[in-house]
Amino acid sequence: SEVISFKESDDCWRTVSVPISSLVSANNVNVDVNAVEFQLQLYRHSRNGSHKLLATFESTVLNMLEKVDMICFRGSDEEEYFVHKLRASLITIPSFLDYINAGLNMNLIIGVDFTASNEDPELVSSLHYIGEKKSNQYLSAIYEVGKILLNFDTDKEVPLFGFGAIWPQQKEVSHCFAMNGNFFRPEVTGIDGITDCYSQVVRKVKFSGPTYFSKMLRTWNDMVQYEYANNKLKY
Repeated sequence: SEVISFKESDDCWRTVSVPISSLVSANNVNVDVNAVEFQLQLYRHSRNGSHKLLATFESTVLNMLEKVDMICFRGSDEEEYFVHKLRASLITIPSFLDYINAGLNMNLIIGVDFTASNEDPELVSSLHYIGEKKSNQYLSAIYEVGKILLNFDTDKEVPLFGFGAIWPQQKEVSHCFAMNGNFFRPEVTGIDGITDCYSQVVRKVKFSGPTYFSKMLRTWNDMVQYEYANNKLKY
């Protein structure tokens, strides 16, 4: 912690947060949280770095949470240092699985960069090049991420957008377009729907630029705000 002076009656240490996991050994993960033991050490600060241990205070989480205004540090020679305790609380932070078990529904949204910096998809050096393996870096990334996140997406309907390209029969670059051609219903179904749609679009559009994806992010934000307003358990 920071150094404070006992000479000043209103000095106090800042609030600190300590994960319970840091107090429990790997071999004892099923221990009762309230029974977890810990030790606080009180040092006399030295400018040269040779700080002296004055006393220690040992307790359990449960005892620390009790409404006790004063805690006592005891030294090796039975000397005592009393420290005023302002507050102590135990905060439970839900895990990812806690949210899922509570009914949270995750929705995957994908945006694909079709700017010219990726190079012509017909070139082997392009990130969009689809060779004999019928894959590329974009498809690999979509597959690896999608196969995990879609497990938590109940309807498997994925809004699929692109940016930085010119659609056939269009003259201006689009910085946010639905890859299935329907901006009001941009969803495709599952990994197969994503890869099939991508494989068709990458051969149709003309790569352009610049790399400008704020319009796409604003579109996503509007979609999320709308969904959240109707269902607080959607993410």
